[in-house]
Amino acid sequence: MKKSIFLLAAAAAFCASAQGVFAPDKFTFLNIAPFSPGTEAQLAREMVEYRDRTGNDVVLYSLTLNPEGFPAIRKAEHLVASYRVLRKELEGTGVKLGVLVQATLGHWPRVDKNEEPWARSITLEGKTKRFCPIDPGCKDYLEKVATLLAREKPCFILFDDDVHASGSFGVECFCDRHVAKFNAENGTKYTADEFRAAVANSKPDDPTSRAFLKFQRDFVNDLADVMRAAIDKVDPAIAAGACMPYREHRFAGETARRFAAKGQPAVLRIDNSLYSHRTLTTFPWCVAYTQAISDYQKGIPYLLDESDSCPHNRYSLSAALLDMKLCSGIFCGLRGSKLWYVNAHKGRFPVSRGFTDKLAEHRGLYSALVAAVNGTRMEGVWIPSVGGRKPWHCSWQAESFVPEKSWTTGMAGVFGVPFVCRNASPGAICALGGADAVAALSDAELAEIFKGRVLVDGQAALALTARGFAEQMGVKAEKMDFAYNSERDLATGDVYPFSKLAETPWLTPLAKGARTITHLCYTPYGGSPDVETVAPASVLSTNAQGGKVLVTAFPAQGSGWVPSWTDIRKEWFRLMLSQLGWNDFEVLADQDVVCLKRVAADGTVLLGVFNANVDPLKTVPLRTPGPVASLEVLGADGQWRAAPFAKTAAGVDVSVAVPASQAAFFRVK
Repeated sequence: MKKSIFLLAAAAAFCASAQGVFAPDKFTFLNIAPFSPGTEAQLAREMVEYRDRTGNDVVLYSLTLNPEGFPAIRKAEHLVASYRVLRKELEGTGVKLGVLVQATLGHWPRVDKNEEPWARSITLEGKTKRFCPIDPGCKDYLEKVATLLAREKPCFILFDDDVHASGSFGVECFCDRHVAKFNAENGTKYTADEFRAAVANSKPDDPTSRAFLKFQRDFVNDLADVMRAAIDKVDPAIAAGACMPYREHRFAGETARRFAAKGQPAVLRIDNSLYSHRTLTTFPWCVAYTQAISDYQKGIPYLLDESDSCPHNRYSLSAALLDMKLCSGIFCGLRGSKLWYVNAHKGRFPVSRGFTDKLAEHRGLYSALVAAVNGTRMEGVWIPSVGGRKPWHCSWQAESFVPEKSWTTGMAGVFGVPFVCRNASPGAICALGGADAVAALSDAELAEIFKGRVLVDGQAALALTARGFAEQMGVKAEKMDFAYNSERDLATGDVYPFSKLAETPWLTPLAKGARTITHLCYTPYGGSPDVETVAPASVLSTNAQGGKVLVTAFPAQGSGWVPSWTDIRKEWFRLMLSQLGWNDFEVLADQDVVCLKRVAADGTVLLGVFNANVDPLKTVPLRTPGPVASLEVLGADGQWRAAPFAKTAAGVDVSVAVPASQAAFFRVK
């Protein structure tokens, strides 16, 4: 009898651990089930159907637990009672039930008629927002909430993204208790007004700003510690994780570790959502952003995709785009996803079963893709991420991890050229686009970059010249007012459209042996035989360190309001890369395609081909760096099968159709 009790207890502890939900060889879906008081039986039936069709067995019940009403604990008890009913309905079904703590501080401020008399948080501007969690009453409430949840033995607790202390919602705190705490820790004697003024007037990375940054981090982590400690008093094996707040990355990894159970892996959902159908047009940026964030948070074992269909219906996001984003996340190293309301009702309206259909169709693919990605490295044109590099200041609303002007969104991510926005693979071509990318890199990092192969756009060239890197570039870039209306390759006669921009730099070659590839030219009208060569438009040189550098006057994201996505600019991009010795895979389709590449230790190449277009790809024309011995495609069932292909002058044409807004995965030897 004692042995049976011990085994049951051990099994319960395992179910309540992150290992019971996550595994390194699978992709874990956390489906958020909407709060459904009074209709828990219907929700349970829907979640069982979801599990049966998709094979995904983890469901998190969404409970908005920030303090509201009086007494606030009454709300929490009411919500947890509904969880208890749902858990009873799911008993014996095999569905694992956990909790999404949809709010603790509260996503949006609210002032009720009847509310607790607790201190409110005060923003940098002096505005009153949420309850402050270090108020004894609020802290006691949070402890009680965590205790109530832990007693229900959820398989996993995910704390949502309102657990933060800065950013666009203004939740940093300058209440009297926080002012006193800061003074005690830093030996200052600020009043509340003086404290806000000192922080507002501080500069990034000065002593005041650094002290307040630590203060904000402690503010977030103290809250996580309070709730984790309360959970541990009930059952220290209960697993928990965190959601990264919108564009607030500095504390997220540490917060996830605080929420994690002792001895269990940290789980963090990153903030890479792109609501609505605009996911398609901004898909290259989303992929680059996901790469950069996953690299920044690479110490977290389980990073999750924010697969948010807000407002959770087919009018906002198609199932095809949801699937494409999930697959790109896996390819970028993510190991799970937070879904919303799949196969459930939102109020009296059913959420489109199209999401369920797509997950069911590909139920074998996701974990098979994880297995294929494990142990491989990403390769492609290297676009350095910029996030986490600049000193942070609390008054800034958001932080981006991808340069605003990037070769990803302007060229590589549209033209089917593999790219990497994280640590570079050895020998990769580094593409610097825009001043932000330059500003984020130190002099030492830039000096190291210029020992290799580098592609530099006009805006980056101006910034690099100002930083003293003209010699390493082999070109001096200067702002100058001059007339031109096209870019031309005088050797081939190719003409590239180029609108006149005030910021287009005048390039002066400095390096001995520098070679001008294309020129800025002026003609009085289209088709005129009179062509004036004005200035170099792209210059290739080798510097004293042996680095090969190609500087272009053209901006990475296009020329003025005219986008760079034209057939002739695609040829230009290939020309620029080829001048640097680029010889890699590429999708040659004449429509928007994102191509990602990973390489295994044995040299096997894994390609992800994402059709970021509303037209299907009837076949996949691939440029290959050498002959192809075998080529396989990953099926929806998770099985690899030989893919028929025909040899072409550039490589191969694969006889696999890729529908609009969908992906295909190939294993090439």
